[in-house]
Amino acid sequence: MPMRLVSQAINRTLTATPNTPINFGLLFNKFLQYRDNQGKLEPVVKQDRKPLINDYLKSKKQGADILKQRQLQQAAYCQAMELAGWQSFIVHAELTSPFVSGLGMAHPTETGLVLDHTSGMPFIPAASQKGVLRVAHLINSLCDDQGKWLPEKVLKEKGIINDKMEWREDAASKTQFGSGGNKDALAGQVVVLDAYPLTPPVLGEEILNPHFGDYYKDKGNRGPSEDQSPIPIKFLVVKPGADFVFRLLLRTPFSEAKAKDQNTLICLLKKNLHRAITEEGMGAKTALGFGRFKITACSEPMSLT
Repeated sequence: MPMRLVSQAINRTLTATPNTPINFGLLFNKFLQYRDNQGKLEPVVKQDRKPLINDYLKSKKQGADILKQRQLQQAAYCQAMELAGWQSFIVHAELTSPFVSGLGMAHPTETGLVLDHTSGMPFIPAASQKGVLRVAHLINSLCDDQGKWLPEKVLKEKGIINDKMEWREDAASKTQFGSGGNKDALAGQVVVLDAYPLTPPVLGEEILNPHFGDYYKDKGNRGPSEDQSPIPIKFLVVKPGADFVFRLLLRTPFSEAKAKDQNTLICLLKKNLHRAITEEGMGAKTALGFGRFKITACSEPMSLT
C-alpha cells in the first residue's frame, strides 16, 4: 500500500483533499508516495512521471499568480536600477527544445528538477545563467565575427608530457564576471537575475537510457559489454513553447575595472547573452540540443507594460 514519509497529520490532510492546489516543488521533493519493492521503499512515480504531471496541473493556477508577481518585481527592480545609472538587458525568449535542470540533484526518483521554492514552478537560476554567459564570452573572444577561430587568443605552454592549451582571459571577461586573487580580486559588473517563465510551462517526460548498468555499478568486475540490457530512466522536462524572461544588469563601472569602455562591454554582453540562450543552451543535456531558446523581443513582455 502506498505511503508518504511524513507525519500522520500531513498524510491525512493530503489524502482527504486530493484535488486541493499544492506547491508542486513541495510535493516533488517532500510528499512523494512510496511503496515496498522487495523490502526496499521506492517512489511510486519512479518509472512513471504522469501522476506527477497531473499533480503539477493542480498547482498551475496559484503558480501563475506568483509568477506574475515575480515578473513585476523584477521589472520594477530593473527600472529602479536604471534610474541609479545601471544598464539593463531584458530578453523575452521562447523555448524551442526541451529544458531540464537539476538532473544530478539527490532525489528519490534518481533525477531531480530545479523548482522555485515559493511558486513550485521551473526556473533558471542566476548562477546557472552566469556560467553559460561566461562560456559564451570565451567562445566569442576566441572567434572573429565570421566564427573563425583565432589561435593567437590561446596561450600554449610546453609541458613535460603534453602541451597545455589555456585561454588567455581578457580584461572584458574579468570586468564582466569578476576575478580572483588576494590583491586584485574584483567583483563582476554583470548582475544576473533568475529567469522565470511568464506563465506556468507545460511539463513532459524524457528518458535517460544507460546501456551498461552493471558496468557503472561495479567497474571492477564488468566491462561495458553488449550483453547488458538498457534500463530507461524517465525524467521531467519543460516542453518547448514556454516563454521565459532573461534580465541582466551592468553596474556602473568600478574604478579598478580591467576594461573601461562601457559601450564595448554593453555590445559584448548583448552578444554573449544571444549566444548563451540560442546556441550554447541553458540547463542540462545541452550537448543533445536541450535548453535552446528563440529570442522574441529585447524588451519587457507586453503583458507587463
